[in-house]
Amino acid sequence: MSEFRRRHSDQAPKLARQHISRLAFMLAGLLIAVTSISLMFVGFIATRASTQQTIANEERLFQSVVSDRLRAIVREQIRITSSDTSVENLVRGFNPAFARQSFDTLWTDYRHDKIMLISGDKKVLAESFEDYTHIIKRPLDETPELEIIVQKLTAKYMRNRVRVPGGFGYRSLLDIDPKDYALMGYVRIDGKPAIFGAMPVIPDKFHTTLPDGPPTILLSALYIDETLQKQLNSQLDFTSFAFIDTVSADYDGPIHPVSDQTDIPLGAFRWESEICQHIDLANDHPGHCHLECCARRTCVRDCLAHRPADDLSSGE
Repeated sequence: MSEFRRRHSDQAPKLARQHISRLAFMLAGLLIAVTSISLMFVGFIATRASTQQTIANEERLFQSVVSDRLRAIVREQIRITSSDTSVENLVRGFNPAFARQSFDTLWTDYRHDKIMLISGDKKVLAESFEDYTHIIKRPLDETPELEIIVQKLTAKYMRNRVRVPGGFGYRSLLDIDPKDYALMGYVRIDGKPAIFGAMPVIPDKFHTTLPDGPPTILLSALYIDETLQKQLNSQLDFTSFAFIDTVSADYDGPIHPVSDQTDIPLGAFRWESEICQHIDLANDHPGHCHLECCARRTCVRDCLAHRPADDLSSGE
């Protein structure tokens, strides 16, 4: 009996030690699991922040490049629109030969695809189709998508004109930002999506004056075709940059929808984000973290869903 008691008393500490060891291993495993989950969460937050920053940077670059191109259209127009000679030949009176020469300059020097001259009484006096200029006199309401452009630009014109002896003058363009005297944005014209710039015909040296009433407007448009897309992407350097009329429901890459002045959708620019290229590279190499790739894909979709609206759709 004493031998049995001795053996039993020897096993008790041994069992206790085994129990403590199991608890230690369990606690160590739990600590490793908690640490791993914490690291995964921190990684997800860092991935999300990185993705948001990348998408935001690409959006800002896109907006900047398009805005620069729109302002360039207006700068190219100014040699025609800001001129005493133009006021005499396009506003105070209408000289078809001068209109043709002006349109030809904008096509030859700057390749403006579509140019229209719209009078203060809402008549289209001339319009071009690349190098051909058609002298006409038709109501503006035959082109309803342009009526809101004329309406918005007329409001700007009325704010900037000044009364002078014999009629009206206009504030110096050196004192105001282009968005305050011109209208820029997107439009569907001739059934094609385009970017446009439009501004009133005004004097530059004030040797002549403007009549009372709404302005005579010159509008230039560039179709969003392969040529324009290449011009834009020469500055963006985006992969797979293109303009699409409709967006596929399963497309989850960066996309920038655009609308006309009445918020009617015209289509969207899309490209492959630098983030997506990183994801594709990781998916091609099994050693990369698949969780990170999934997180980045989710963040891309989330960033696109919550990005700010395109401020160019309003023409400002």
